[in-house]
Order: sequence, then structure tokens, then C-alpha cells
Amino acid sequence: VIIRLHEEKSLWGRSACPYCKMQLAWYDLIPLLSFILQTGKCRYCKAHISCQYPLVEFATGVLFVLAALQGTLIPTLLFLCVLIVTFVTDLRWNLIYDAVLIPGIIIALFSSIFLNYYSTIPLSTIHSSLLAALLGGGVFALQYAISNGQWVGSGDIMLGAFLGLMLSYPVIIWALGLAYVSGALVALVLMSLGLKTRKDTLPLGCFLCATGILLLLITTH
Repeated sequence: VIIRLHEEKSLWGRSACPYCKMQLAWYDLIPLLSFILQTGKCRYCKAHISCQYPLVEFATGVLFVLAALQGTLIPTLLFLCVLIVTFVTDLRWNLIYDAVLIPGIIIALFSSIFLNYYSTIPLSTIHSSLLAALLGGGVFALQYAISNGQWVGSGDIMLGAFLGLMLSYPVIIWALGLAYVSGALVALVLMSLGLKTRKDTLPLGCFLCATGILLLLITTH
């Protein structure tokens, strides 16, 4: 999904080697195991496979297990997928895709309504989610307007709204605060190591996704 989004390819259809274009069989696509057995190379042309594939597969597997241990609902797993994809695309290319966040927002909105209707969760749940979405998206919309898009991108607005719907109020405040604090700490470390300067930027979406994942896992019941 991550690679196809970036290359503007359809998310449907069989997988193929990006080098020799050979269509991959099911046994070439077993998470982690295929990469290990094929020593990180295409079985057909022997071209090296990006380490992104096993890293994303491993991270997704670990997060799914942690979520399952909490007896989580299916929407939580979908939210994790949205955050993982967004984390990687923002880290690698400074891009946050509406094609990923819009479905996530729709699922988060309907999950709030569904859980509110069919469970004992009070009516304030949906109101809390909408307030958090307004707060999460509004913080970045304000920065975008003030800086004319220099401080944050439009994708950050969508991501903030998604996190708000997903986490609700007041957890969204923790998410925003932790994202900025962790981002500042990482920036200080990188500058002290000479890897970044004051003029360089860091992908804020990565820190929003990371804190969103953390809070989603520890606040999901």
C-alpha cells in the first residue's frame, strides 16, 4: 500500500517485483518469512528487496498482537493500519495521503456512532469525538492559515482530525502535547549530533502517528 500510494498505482491487483515485473506467488508474500527465506532478494531476478517491507510487516504484527491482548475491536486494527502507513509516507517523502486518512475518518466517525448506539457508552461519546476532531484539526488549520502553509501541511489538518475522532476528548490533548514534546526532543538530539540544523524540518506527522498509536493502545478497552 505504501509503495503503491507513492508511485500512484492502483491498490488492487497482484503484486509484482518492481525490477523484473514478474508476478509474485503467494509464497513470495508471506510476511517476514518470505524475506528471510529469500535472503532479502527477489526469487526471480535476485534484485534486493527494500528493508521497508519486513520492517513494516514486523511493526504491524507487533502492534496487532498488543491490540489483540487488550481484546480490541476491529476498528482499532484499521486505525493502526492508517497510522502505520501515514508514519512511513511522512517519514520517507513528507507526504500524508488523503486517500488513507479519509477512509480512516469515516471509519472513526461511524465507530463512534455505532459504539454509542449499541453499548452503554453515554451519549457524550460522539460529542467528545467531534470536539476532539475539531480541536485536533483546528490546531493545525490555524497554524496553516497563519503561516500560509509553511509550518504545517494540509495533511496534518486531516491527521489531527482523524486522531481526534479516534482518541476522543481529552485524550487528543495528550496526543498533541506528546507529539510536540517528542518532536522537540528528537530535534535537539539530532542537532546536537550535527545531523540537523535549525533550518531543517522534521515530519510532524510521524510524531502524531507514534503518539496516536501509543495512546490508542493504552486507552483502548
